[in-house]
Amino acid sequence: MTERDYEQEAQEQGWKPESDWTDPDKPWIDAKTFVEKGERIAGIARSRADRERTQFESRIERLERANKDFGQYTKQLREKDQAKSAAKIAQLEAQLAAAVSNSDGEAFDQVNRQIQAERETMAPPPVNGDQQHPLAEAWLMNNPWYNENPKLKTYADGLSEIVGQEGYTGQAYFSEITRRVRADFPEEFENPRQSGGNTVEAGSQKTGPKNKSAHTYENIDPDSKRNCDEFVAEGLITREDYLKTFEWNK
Repeated sequence: MTERDYEQEAQEQGWKPESDWTDPDKPWIDAKTFVEKGERIAGIARSRADRERTQFESRIERLERANKDFGQYTKQLREKDQAKSAAKIAQLEAQLAAAVSNSDGEAFDQVNRQIQAERETMAPPPVNGDQQHPLAEAWLMNNPWYNENPKLKTYADGLSEIVGQEGYTGQAYFSEITRRVRADFPEEFENPRQSGGNTVEAGSQKTGPKNKSAHTYENIDPDSKRNCDEFVAEGLITREDYLKTFEWNK
C-alpha cells in the first residue's frame, strides 16, 4: 500500500515548508496537520451545506403546499362570493323589471346603480394592474375595506405605485400595502369590542362559561386551525382576515 504523500497534498492546497514560512502572525504547521485540518473544515462545511440544503428544500416544499392550499381556499371564497353576488343581482333585476312595469324612473335608477355596484365587486380589483389577478383577487377578498371604505381605497391606490417602485412584488407587494394602510389608519381597523368594555368582558369570561358561538380562533375546527396557522406562517393572510372569511355556519 502506497504511503500517503501529505507534503504534496498540502503544497497543492497552498501549504509551505517551514523554511519558506514568512507569516509571523500565524504559527507554521506540518503538512499532515495542515491536510487533516483542511479535511475537518471541509467535512464541517459539507455537513452544514447538506443541512442547509435539506432545510431549504423542506421550506420550499412547505411553501408550495401552503400556496396550493391557499389557492384552493381563495378559489372557494371567490366562488362563494360570486354565487352570492349572482343571487343578489338576480333579485335586483327582478326589482328593476318591476320599476319598468310601474314606470318608476327613480326606483329604476336606484336599482340599476345597485346592480352596477354589485357587478363591480365581482371583477378583479384595480390595485396595481401590473400584478397577477389571482393574488389581487385573494387580497381583495381578505381586505373588504378596500371596496367598503372610500378613504382607505384612495389611500391604498396612492400607495400602489410607491410600493411597486420600492421593489415589492407578488404577495409581498399586497402584504406591504395592507401593513401600511393599517399602520396609518389604525382607528379604521379597531375592534369596538376591544375598547371601552374590556374589563367587563374579561370579568364575564372569568366567571362565565366560554362562548362557543363566538367567531374566534379557538372556536374553529382543528383542520381549519391548521390551515390558518400555515397560511399565517407563510405570510399569505393574517389570522384576523382568515376569521373574517371563515364560514361559521358550516
